[in-house]
Amino acid sequence: MSNSNLLSTLSPSNRPTLFLVSSTPVVSADAMLRADDKKMLVRHDNEGNRHYLSVVNNTYRAIENQEVLLPLEAQMCEYFDPMIYNRITVNETLSRGGCRTLVDYRLPEMADNEIVTSTGHKTAFGLRFILKNTFDGSGAIILYSGSIDFFCTNGRISGAFDVTRSRHSSGFSPMIFSNAFDKTIERFNEEVKVYQTYANTKIESVAVVQELFDRLTNHDRTKERKHERESLSDKLFSQYASEQLQRGSNLFAVMSAITHYASHNDNRFALRRSDDAEGGRIFDRQEQTAKWFRSEHWTKFIEQHGLKAAA
Repeated sequence: MSNSNLLSTLSPSNRPTLFLVSSTPVVSADAMLRADDKKMLVRHDNEGNRHYLSVVNNTYRAIENQEVLLPLEAQMCEYFDPMIYNRITVNETLSRGGCRTLVDYRLPEMADNEIVTSTGHKTAFGLRFILKNTFDGSGAIILYSGSIDFFCTNGRISGAFDVTRSRHSSGFSPMIFSNAFDKTIERFNEEVKVYQTYANTKIESVAVVQELFDRLTNHDRTKERKHERESLSDKLFSQYASEQLQRGSNLFAVMSAITHYASHNDNRFALRRSDDAEGGRIFDRQEQTAKWFRSEHWTKFIEQHGLKAAA
């Protein structure tokens, strides 16, 4: 695993992910038999050593990491101001002897994309691009791009993001990922505009906020409950009360209360086990809240205030 900023990655000589891939025939130990429809993929590291990767079909066209990463990084440098791309962090990971590569680009929070409320409170958002490539025929090259909250190497991911795939084949073109970059930037900027309208939209009655939380969490207030712990709906409403002190009484404060629950292990939304903050429970919360934001209840709540929910 290596960590760096984007400027340092533009010198590829010492990057473990930018290895060359060659192929060699698959033959028996006595060289008497040869698999005509197979070939062995070999990784060449920066020290000139060779490492076995896998055996694949002869039609498999190994797309090296640099064929995707270098054009993508050049595009980032062209698009972003130097003060931004100099602060982009890059985390590169090889696993299974180089058979799987993960490259995670995290962009800093940008002032141009800040949400500003009537109280003067500012919230900035950051972008993330994650490239996954394999060299064993198990899957396509995948680029995850957008406002990614959680990513795990086992494939669990949450947030608002695009997914772009390309097969290891002779028809590969890096333009598919270049176009994905443009699409993600456009989508991200549109999302920020929507969230700013949320920040500009005042909530006239807190009762509708409590009603929303009840519906999202399936909380029935008509049933009497004795000696019961505070419900999730009530906790969300308490969080909203905290959020509105900073952000004001607006739709963005409601949204922030929900996203706080999705991402925090604190006194109000404590997890049962300390290691859950890095694992499944936080991810499950983020999946749950993503469904809430796609739900009919959320859509109606936004429309009730004269707006459209974010796509």
